[in-house]
Amino acid sequence: MSITFFNAARAEICSRLQLRDQTLLAWVTAGGVALGFALKDKPINIDVLKFIPILALPFSVALFRHNFIITHIGDFIHHELNDFLGVGTEGAPLHWDTSKTLHRIALNFLVLEALVHMVFLAAYPLSACGICFAACRGIGRAYFRIGG
Repeated sequence: MSITFFNAARAEICSRLQLRDQTLLAWVTAGGVALGFALKDKPINIDVLKFIPILALPFSVALFRHNFIITHIGDFIHHELNDFLGVGTEGAPLHWDTSKTLHRIALNFLVLEALVHMVFLAAYPLSACGICFAACRGIGRAYFRIGG
């Protein structure tokens, strides 16, 4: 029975990993198109630049949700199913999800992965805000602050 639970949990993790990667790719594409559209003409299209941080919100929420669920399903496998997955032939190697190798490298990898996602999520909005701020200096900072 534990193998059935494990297979279902593992399939959900794999599905969510794929969805998370597709979401990140969709954000990179959408953000790049919006930034390119804003910068293609002179003067810079300030209205499109102001929209980019708002555009990042649904992608950020979706990525957070996928990461949250992936993490908790992984915890379920590790903490609740782990003891039942070792049942089998004496001296057989541990399953990958319960291996010492995975747990030795997992934390460093997850931190690096989170930083990369954060950079990809934040790059376009921060660039847009910086460009918008620089472009609005001539107009006045009060105009930029009120979103006019």
